Amino acid sequence: TSEPAEAASRISWVAMGMAVGPMIAPMIGGVLDASFGWRSVFWFLSGMGIVISLIVAYDWTETNTRKSRSFGEQFRNYPALLAAPAFWAYSGAVVCGIGVFYIFISGAPLVADRALDITTAELGFAIGVITMGFFVGNGISGRIATSVGIGPMVLAGRVIQVTAICLNLLMLSIGFSNPITFFGLMALVGFGNGIGSPSANAGLMSVNPALAGSAAGLAGAMILGFGAVFTAVSARLLEVGPPALTLLLSMLFVALIGLVAGIAAYRLSSTEASAAKT
Repeated sequence: TSEPAEAASRISWVAMGMAVGPMIAPMIGGVLDASFGWRSVFWFLSGMGIVISLIVAYDWTETNTRKSRSFGEQFRNYPALLAAPAFWAYSGAVVCGIGVFYIFISGAPLVADRALDITTAELGFAIGVITMGFFVGNGISGRIATSVGIGPMVLAGRVIQVTAICLNLLMLSIGFSNPITFFGLMALVGFGNGIGSPSANAGLMSVNPALAGSAAGLAGAMILGFGAVFTAVSARLLEVGPPALTLLLSMLFVALIGLVAGIAAYRLSSTEASAAKT
């Protein structure tokens, strides 16, 4: 429904709303686990799932005016997306940006228990603080994405993310790491994701406007697929290495891939902007 730069701004505002859930959910989950046991979390999720299903069933409207006539036609459109370098650049930035957070979530309980000595409830509040960084980043993105452009926003988000992880590694190496510094810098990782991910999402959907839905669906599948791989591999690594160091190095590896994708997205967007002016 919007041009790429405007879409990035709108996605930022939507993501701010979506960030409210992850901000408060770990806090609620930590309290439920500590008070009623881990099964209570799944009963709570089941109840919320029923409520959301009812909302979707009774309050859902279609905005796609260029729908594929069949699933077969939709799948036949995928090669056109997969052959576009811009799709890989933008989707790579999104996948790696969110993948870093998946890795953190999978390893944070172990690090909290063995390295930082904090409780489940305290971990829930700490994760909420990290999501606050994502919330703030989205708010800033919503205000400036239209004027700055999607390429620079994607690159800025990836640079912030890599910088925050490197600073956390530095704190750990000099023996100055504690719950405040560790999770505070993780909030900066979330901030970078909030700055860059809305623009990356807008960019991948603008590669071929007629295939915007296919692009979003394919990127979403890649996020879940690679997220599962990232978390499985990092969980294995955490079993054999120092938890905090192994977690940060795993995050840095994926963040650096995201940075490469962000640089590619920036260059492609700059080339497109120059071509449009000429």
